[in-house]
Amino acid sequence: MIAAADPAEIKIGEEAMIERVREGLDGDALQGLLAHGLSLRSFDVEDVGIAAHNGELVFQVDLSVWVDSSVTVELGLPHLCRDKEELALRSRRFWRELKKSCLDG
Repeated sequence: MIAAADPAEIKIGEEAMIERVREGLDGDALQGLLAHGLSLRSFDVEDVGIAAHNGELVFQVDLSVWVDSSVTVELGLPHLCRDKEELALRSRRFWRELKKSCLDG
């Protein structure tokens, strides 16, 4: 069998393409895309690589994203809880159910 291309040359070509994509990333466009509906504080580009998606080669950009967010949890009115332990129990139950629903989804 005759190799049609040298694997080392392919690797060098891939690395050059990835570097061009990394250098050409539009930070403002990425920020606009990431911030849609969020209070985006900042983000960093962690890595750029080549991946397969829907049967095609694509560039994959791995990001670290920091957002400002808050969560409102309704555990029942405080006067409905007999004591701190009951409130703590309701809180633990809420977070356990939330985690389970996220894992199931």
